[in-house]
Amino acid sequence: MFSNVFLLDKDPKFSTSHDIKAAEVIAYDLVTKFYATELLILNQEEKNRRVKEVKPPILEDLHWTGTKTELT
Repeated sequence: MFSNVFLLDKDPKFSTSHDIKAAEVIAYDLVTKFYATELLILNQEEKNRRVKEVKPPILEDLHWTGTKTELT
């Protein structure tokens, strides 16, 4: 996910030797929390989703009277 950025480590006034690693840990933690939240949202949407059977009006009164073997 991250590229190694060694140029930032060359200026001691700008960064320390562990700034990039700390930033990566924080970023991975934030990404993990984001994905966990998104999974919860998707799971809740899946539970709330209802599948509605759609039948044309012409098929309302049709019923199979034969055996399952005859149907296949």
